[in-house]
Amino acid sequence: MCPPAAPLTLSDYFTLRDAITFARSAHAGQKRADGRAYLSHPLAVLQILRSVSMKLPYGAYVAALLHDTVEDGKATLPQIRATFGNEVEAAVDALTRPKRPKGVSIDDHERDYLAQMVEANTLIPYVLHIKMADRLHNLETAHFCAPAYRQALFNETSALYLSLLEREELRQSRHLEAYRLLLTMLEENVARLMEEAH
Repeated sequence: MCPPAAPLTLSDYFTLRDAITFARSAHAGQKRADGRAYLSHPLAVLQILRSVSMKLPYGAYVAALLHDTVEDGKATLPQIRATFGNEVEAAVDALTRPKRPKGVSIDDHERDYLAQMVEANTLIPYVLHIKMADRLHNLETAHFCAPAYRQALFNETSALYLSLLEREELRQSRHLEAYRLLLTMLEENVARLMEEAH
């Protein structure tokens, strides 16, 4: 049986509070498709992560809050490094989708992005956990998006993400229980959406 999760220290509490403040500032003025403040998304990703495990490295919860601050927000990686350290910066960097080069298809670009996260996950063994939580929340709120985007998100998740994440399960030497829970949640979500579509 696993030992209980260590309680939050005062330092942890302040770091989490600072990460929420940082994300709020980075996403200031941005809205999600449901009309809510963008901050609602990283908070939901954090909640999903904490629902599957309270025992991930603390940096996982901080990086979950910051995962979109560079790709979709106004933050920079040097700002994240200066405020939250090298590991959180590296996790956010891995989770940040680069611009698609000219001549590269959307699917190939997404495969390159997935490979980027898989490589980072060997050193930071919670990058894929954050991505699964992120994808879960995006799927759960996809009904607020345009039908074409919603269909593309579903197709991408079922065709690209699930097969890769299932293969990567065999390589997870740490935080495996949380990984499996997130993967199961993602598989069930995709199966439900597929059923609803028919």
